Amino acid sequence: VYAMYADFSAMKWCIVPGLQSVKKFRILEMPVPFKVFLVTSLFSTLLQVFTIQFNAFFMVSAVQENEEILEFWVFLWSNSMFCFCPSSIWRHVITPKWLAILLW
Repeated sequence: VYAMYADFSAMKWCIVPGLQSVKKFRILEMPVPFKVFLVTSLFSTLLQVFTIQFNAFFMVSAVQENEEILEFWVFLWSNSMFCFCPSSIWRHVITPKWLAILLW
């Protein structure tokens, strides 16, 4: 909610200069009314906030549940096209916890 308020507050400063210089807003090269542009922009902010929250939830879940899913993780990778790697790699080096932290 705060992110939406902050984005709208910031956009208020840009609305008048934007309307004076642009006259028509474009989304995907189509001219759209200002209200459509505003709603689309605020919806984009909302999606970005949800994406950040879900990514943080995924990383925390991977770290907390690392020990519980480790056996499944080793089984999965030992039976994949990477089966030539010893299972100790999947158990101690490339674990769900470290992969989530590294890729996040």
